[in-house]
Amino acid sequence: TNTAPGGGKCFGDTAIKVQITLEWMAMGFFFLVIMSSVILTMDLDGVPNSLLLHHLKRINILYALPATSLFVGVWLLAIGYGIDIGERNGCP
Repeated sequence: TNTAPGGGKCFGDTAIKVQITLEWMAMGFFFLVIMSSVILTMDLDGVPNSLLLHHLKRINILYALPATSLFVGVWLLAIGYGIDIGERNGCP
């Protein structure tokens, strides 16, 4: 399970565990993006055009979920990769 050569050069195994945890959390957020997008797409199926605008106004906060989850997932992944690069190169 040790991804950096030599167990990490700067903070050691603790940083490797943090990196792996962040990357798994990012994958969870990406899964949430996919599932919420599918659910929201299915939510619009069958809503009559006359009620569509009213329906979208009622659940508008749910439509922010995929974009927010994607932002958090990319952010966590970038931090995890930053830790990985730091552990592979060593401390400055």
